Amino acid sequence: MKFNESVQKIVLMLSLLAPSIPSKAKELSPQVAPSSKEVSHDQKHWFQGSVADAFAAATKQQKHIILYWGAEWCPPCNDLKDQVFSHSEFSQFASRYIMVYLDGDSEGAQTWGEKLKVSGYPTVVLMDPKGTELFRFSSGMDFAEFKKAIVTAVASGKNVKSLVSNLKSKQPKLSLEDWQTLSSTYIDQDALGLDDQTTEKLIEKSWRLCPSDFPVGKATFATGLWDAALQEKSTLRETFKANEDAILEQILASGLTMDAARNSLMNEPQKKIGSLKPENKERVRQRLVTYVKDLATSPARAPSERAMALHSYLELESVAAAPNLVSLRQETQQIMNSILQSTTSSHQMASTYPEIASIIEQLSGPKDAVVFLESKIPGAKTPWYFESMLSSLETTLGNKAKALEWSEKAKLSSKGSATKLQWISKDVALKAKVLEKSDPKVTATITEFFAEASHQSDKFDGRNASAHKRVATVIHDLGTNGVESRKKALAFCQKDKKCLSMYSVASRKP
Repeated sequence: MKFNESVQKIVLMLSLLAPSIPSKAKELSPQVAPSSKEVSHDQKHWFQGSVADAFAAATKQQKHIILYWGAEWCPPCNDLKDQVFSHSEFSQFASRYIMVYLDGDSEGAQTWGEKLKVSGYPTVVLMDPKGTELFRFSSGMDFAEFKKAIVTAVASGKNVKSLVSNLKSKQPKLSLEDWQTLSSTYIDQDALGLDDQTTEKLIEKSWRLCPSDFPVGKATFATGLWDAALQEKSTLRETFKANEDAILEQILASGLTMDAARNSLMNEPQKKIGSLKPENKERVRQRLVTYVKDLATSPARAPSERAMALHSYLELESVAAAPNLVSLRQETQQIMNSILQSTTSSHQMASTYPEIASIIEQLSGPKDAVVFLESKIPGAKTPWYFESMLSSLETTLGNKAKALEWSEKAKLSSKGSATKLQWISKDVALKAKVLEKSDPKVTATITEFFAEASHQSDKFDGRNASAHKRVATVIHDLGTNGVESRKKALAFCQKDKKCLSMYSVASRKP
């Protein structure tokens, strides 16, 4: 759970329960050559050297560190690169800091990920010249928002631990600058050692105590409370119900307040509307429809953000009292064409196309989404991400053979140590799901996984550990068919306690 509004770029699944229309996937796939504006760690504003060297340089130069943690394939990472790192003013802004580009596939990156307690891509960590973490941020921000968040956080001279500790006290004393920083900061529960109950208490206190003369922050915290209240077994449901009108007024007060909460508002809007009192449902739905449509049709917004907004618009309009589905589909297709025409760089393609594919699936079914993604693979910088999506779509369609074929292609095309391990483990899990337990392809891919892992210095760390745990679960579920794989797992661990712990479930006798 995130303390403030979440940046959750997930695929929203919604069936319109309407007759299928002829495929428009090819019409929605103009072949536009990507621009050469690529973000690379080789650019001069990124520190050229190891993370340890960057810490030493920061201390010597008395500069703050901004560390970016991400991967080439992840859509939100590419969104951050498009909206922030590619901005014309970014190089000048970055010159004031030690900028560290930590790709999750670089040598030893997952070990650093564990040290810094970062896992999710992307995460931006702000540290002082001594290397002590101050705050962390995720994606979902444009350059102006990113710059303001960093500058304000540095100026405060505080860190997230101290602000959270202050907020937890009986009589919190926070300045406007503190509230500004908290409203844009990603509060990582694991990194701060917070349980769900404590986090929810902080969410409520931040909403109640945020000053009314900071309406953008008030809207951010109000939306965070709304999000939390939607979670199963949330302790904030009654709080939201009792204060629903005030919370909605704070969020919907203006374009600025809605912009501050936009990432949350675009995530599962139907579920949000469903949580409201009957008298608020239609009024709020119409207000959100107007807002997200404006986002989706604005050429000033990033293509990925426009696509997310369009997806929300489609979901909100499809549950209107009497939707004109034919007109809605035509309008959606027109806006998609406009978004695709504005999608020119490889970063924009990687962050926008997955959302477009999801919209197409909602409009006319997974078959058309398959056609769209297949047309994008030849020009994709990281084709394995699209190939994984195709595998999922074919699974939805019940085409097991095609699902396995795309999963195999994704595994083979994937590049980078941690990425490779992640995709092989996903292929292991899919084969175990759709094939017979006795099928030798399952155990053969497990063997392939161990062979790949053996080459890595950080094979037991960070996201690599998650891949191992996925494979360990498969081995356990194979029962007697996993005897040889269990032996290979134990041999691979070679008495390493961390490895043995991950495979402890797999090591048990079936």
